[in-house]
Amino acid sequence: MDIRINDAEKIIEIWLTRADQENLVTGTPLPVPDPRYGKYTVAVFQSGQRDLFGMTRDLLLQNRIPKP
Repeated sequence: MDIRINDAEKIIEIWLTRADQENLVTGTPLPVPDPRYGKYTVAVFQSGQRDLFGMTRDLLLQNRIPKP
């Protein structure tokens, strides 16, 4: 788990690995942010199961603009 605090944007990012996600299923809770960050937005990012390179390539190919 990686926690990043962006004071400029008032965002707390929590990055979860697959192992962290499995721990959440078994009952380990996410950490509670410090009260001084009460007005910050908390964003949780989860690691995926699929190939990031391949999925991004396919998405770009599908959405490319054809040349005239």
